[in-house]
Amino acid sequence: MLASRSSPDADDLEARLTELDLAPPPLCHQRSQEWAEPVYRSASIDPSRLSLERGSTSFEEYEEEPVYRSAFSGLHLDASAISDDDPYYTDERFHADWGFVRVDDPRHSRIGCCSPTHGLSAVGCPATTPDAAFVFDLPCEIFDHVLAFLPCHPDLFNAMAASKSWRRCASDNCARRCVDVPASQGGLARAVEAARPGDTLRLSAGLHVLSAELTLSVPLQLVGPPAGAGGADAAPAVLSSAQHVLLRSRSAARLRGLTLCRMGEGVGYPNAVLFAEAGTLSVEACRITCGGGARDEADALRAFAGAPTPGVPFEQRPQLPAEASLPAAPPHERLQADAALSSDAGGNELPQSGVWVGAAARVLLRGCLISRTLGPGVKVYRGELEAVGNTIAFASRGANVVANGGRVRLSRNQIQGATGDGVSVWNCTQLSADGNRIEGNTGSGVVINSCGGRVSLGPDNEFAANGARDVSRPSARELACSRAAAAALAAC
Repeated sequence: MLASRSSPDADDLEARLTELDLAPPPLCHQRSQEWAEPVYRSASIDPSRLSLERGSTSFEEYEEEPVYRSAFSGLHLDASAISDDDPYYTDERFHADWGFVRVDDPRHSRIGCCSPTHGLSAVGCPATTPDAAFVFDLPCEIFDHVLAFLPCHPDLFNAMAASKSWRRCASDNCARRCVDVPASQGGLARAVEAARPGDTLRLSAGLHVLSAELTLSVPLQLVGPPAGAGGADAAPAVLSSAQHVLLRSRSAARLRGLTLCRMGEGVGYPNAVLFAEAGTLSVEACRITCGGGARDEADALRAFAGAPTPGVPFEQRPQLPAEASLPAAPPHERLQADAALSSDAGGNELPQSGVWVGAAARVLLRGCLISRTLGPGVKVYRGELEAVGNTIAFASRGANVVANGGRVRLSRNQIQGATGDGVSVWNCTQLSADGNRIEGNTGSGVVINSCGGRVSLGPDNEFAANGARDVSRPSARELACSRAAAAALAAC
């Protein structure tokens, strides 16, 4: 009896399996959707491995044509399909003068030919290392057209480092991108609007008046007259505007040999002569000042009277015509009286910074003179500043250098004569200072106003005649309050 139950015949087994109506379980996300048609998942089953007849199963309706996938592993050709004598598959070399010629051509032995380009083989196209004598050589007109697509900084300059021939071609290409801009009202704005990325605008000596904010949205280079042209008393290229921002950079740009003078008491945010909003801005051998209540640009440029070489201290404070009525007084009292005079002249006490470094910008400041700004000479707002060999002096409304977050490196700068501190550090700033001379400021030489960040002052910094301490740090109570405020801000 047991034997007969354990070994039923095939027909009985097929009938029982048919009655069970077996099916894979439905998907998990369909259990709550009783009204929806169930969707089944199943592994592919080979019908030939079933002992049942095809007609008695429900798998036939799920059968699909097989789809084959394969990874492409290169071009594999039958060796017999390519003949060694076929001219289309013979190894060739490219020559700048004669194009593609056979490998055994004697003209390849001359200087200037390219390395061989291997043809197709029976096993594909393997990568090969160029020969030691490989020279990438194109006709000059074609190569110059290729270089025209590169921005001057840094790609075109990187191309100059490839070889002597590339350096000559890239230098010629860069020289042809120069556009001469005569001194006029609105001429510079039109030249910037028409310039291509990488162009160099050479500003003629004289006054370039801007009726609106000048924005550099593409990589450009603005340069003034050559340093030796016209002797030491040569007229500079002066950019002047009454807007709250004279020049704004939103891309990689370079300024060299210019004088930037903001006139009036315009109000806006940010309030600065030069605003680096984004990208890397290189400022070299430039002069920056705020005219404030000056009568004209010539009056405002007295801020550079007797100016020394950048990085060297002023022998005496430049005196504007309106200051002739100031009585003789000690230096610190004279600075405060001068600040009051400049405030009364314009009727506006809002600070005007010389250079404002935004959070998405990096500024390289080298060999510049920043004098008599109506606010910080340089203000860093979470951006990055590297200042080397500059003179930053006589800020009349605050410190000469203010850093509110970001990274600041000061090296071999002359920082003097501010109506306030020499360098003021706030809010987690990372400051590194070495080889600077900080003197004659009414406040401290360097003041650290909040906790966080990192301040590194090298032993070769010099401090002299500052009104307060050389280096001022916050008290324990101020540090505790600063930490509590930072914790509350982080919790929000």
